[in-house]
Amino acid sequence: MTPYFSRRVDLVLGKDNEPQWVELKSKKGPLKKSDFAPWNGSRNGLHKEFALDQAAHFGTGKEGDPVVKLQWVFQQFELKVPPKDEGPTKKDARTRMKEMCGHPIKVSAKKFKETFGKTPKQISKECEAWVKSNVEISDMALLLDNFTEHKIGTDLSETFTK
Repeated sequence: MTPYFSRRVDLVLGKDNEPQWVELKSKKGPLKKSDFAPWNGSRNGLHKEFALDQAAHFGTGKEGDPVVKLQWVFQQFELKVPPKDEGPTKKDARTRMKEMCGHPIKVSAKKFKETFGKTPKQISKECEAWVKSNVEISDMALLLDNFTEHKIGTDLSETFTK
């Protein structure tokens, strides 16, 4: 029996039969590799969220069709007072996310295939392609403007970017 892991997504858009998940992240840049350590099935963190999102996206849908549309958006910010932290760059966010593609979860090859419906190598390749078009940087002003203009959920690639 496959274990059940709950996942609370920040935004769930779209229709019941075509859900769109949007995960919003506010992390100081540059992103630390330790924040993206592989999930071992027990502790919480970014990698757990990423692994469950990938299972939902690449999981057991029709051949080649994602189960859910998915996007991760990192908040762009700059603090004007010390310590003057900033959010990550798009390159930084995409680099860390691609690193997670190579090891979505530490389980046996059999359990991996049961969870994702594909081999780790297949998922890694698809995941890296997904990162290129679905990991974005956005500021809160733009995000709120899009909410008020009801652009949310129309096209995820344009919702959060300038």
